[in-house]
Amino acid sequence: MLRTTLSSVAPSLSSCGSTTSCNRALHAVTGRINRRPGVLDWAVDDYPTKRQALSPGLTASTRYSSTATTSDDLTLKSPESKRFSHFSAQAAHKNLPAMSVTSWISELVSRASVHDLSATTIHRSKRMLLDTLGVGVLGAGTDISRTVSRSCLMLEQGGGAVQSRGGTQSVVGGASKKGRNVGGTGAVLWGSRSSRASPATAAFINGVSIHSMDMDDTWHPATHPSGPTLPAVLALAETLVPDAGGSGGVSLEDVLVAYNVGIEVQGLLLRSARSARSIPSRFHPPAVVGVMGSAAACANLLGFGPSKCRAALGIAASFSGAPMANAGTTTKPLHAGKSARFGLEAALLADQGIEGNSNILDMASGFGAFYDDFDPEALLAEHEARHSFQFNACTALLDGQVTPESYHDEFLKRPELQDLLHKTEIETPEDNHASFNEMYVEVCLFLKDGSEVKGRCDAPYGHWRNPLSDEDVIKKFQQNTEALSSQSKDEIVRLVQTMGPEVKATDLTSLLHAY
Repeated sequence: MLRTTLSSVAPSLSSCGSTTSCNRALHAVTGRINRRPGVLDWAVDDYPTKRQALSPGLTASTRYSSTATTSDDLTLKSPESKRFSHFSAQAAHKNLPAMSVTSWISELVSRASVHDLSATTIHRSKRMLLDTLGVGVLGAGTDISRTVSRSCLMLEQGGGAVQSRGGTQSVVGGASKKGRNVGGTGAVLWGSRSSRASPATAAFINGVSIHSMDMDDTWHPATHPSGPTLPAVLALAETLVPDAGGSGGVSLEDVLVAYNVGIEVQGLLLRSARSARSIPSRFHPPAVVGVMGSAAACANLLGFGPSKCRAALGIAASFSGAPMANAGTTTKPLHAGKSARFGLEAALLADQGIEGNSNILDMASGFGAFYDDFDPEALLAEHEARHSFQFNACTALLDGQVTPESYHDEFLKRPELQDLLHKTEIETPEDNHASFNEMYVEVCLFLKDGSEVKGRCDAPYGHWRNPLSDEDVIKKFQQNTEALSSQSKDEIVRLVQTMGPEVKATDLTSLLHAY
């Protein structure tokens, strides 16, 4: 039990996830909770749900799962209907192909198509995608994002494609398997009026924006999966142009598949160590699994075969890692941004012939360096105020809600808030385990008349155990994207609900400029 009491102890910082939990517990005290159910058709009926085996010898085909699921979703049926998800990767050992975990995942990344996505997965990933775009546009207005953007753009030469004395050149030469080259005029910086940057820089800046307010998605085992993935996919998609024999630019269906590949790979890797299920103590997960997911997503979008996918994962592992000590600082958003950037760059470097260890996911000295109990066989067998419970509880008590404006200086320095913070104490009872999947928050108010009022939150609204309704995902997106025109917001919602093969990725990214 996390118990916040109003007494005379100075405030201190605590772990992430505090905003919604404290709000929910206080709503239980005050009765202010107002949750509206809503159902929306996200146009999933047109997508096939047939499963197809990804490689010889595997008895299970892939189901990409990109949002919170319960254990009931993971029940394994007959061998013919087994599936892989971010919670488990089950296969019959007697039918396993003679390959390493690295090569198996590389095959999965290379061969994935829209036919491997179930209707449920498509529905869930569209929700995640829309929500991520919203928090990215909102985050672009934060001080940390603006600082990063200024610094990066000062280093850019031309803002998009590399400039030479003779004119514009492509960022990376060569054609991909799908008949596309990397080039063009750069990628949109979300929420800006007209700014563009090279694909890698745009992925970095947009990734920082997504994680700058810590409002981006999460799941169990805990990480923020979309921040490292979607910026890389969209930046690459926007700058891929067809070569002479190519069939065209990147469609939103292509984006949807690549995005799910990146999400899936992160989930699989998190299942490789039991320690990943607890709150991390050494490495920040988005900087570890996030860069691997980004590389996998970009490799899929580029149409890589298994060999290049393996190389991209090997390179990405050398870009992985960031200490948890920075999780409570303004450096934390950089973890998502750098994972988006370096995953994209890992894929582009693999395309140019750079190679990493071909068994990077099978070795204790490879990806296992990040987890003491790393077990690759398990994959086949189965700033600061935002992180303060006290700040968020006191703000919710004073204002009835916590909004982006709550973190502005005029709100942070209010005398009444400071006075309340100094009367607040945080306790961690023995039965409240350090796991985002199990921990709860209880707020206790001790009143002047000697009475006590309590409110408890076991699963805040928006948690993977209590996800937002479709209606509220759209409402959150609309609130987060005040920098966009109403027409742009409506069109983004429509495009994300469709994500069809006939719509180009640039149709979506062109709407992310502020008006």
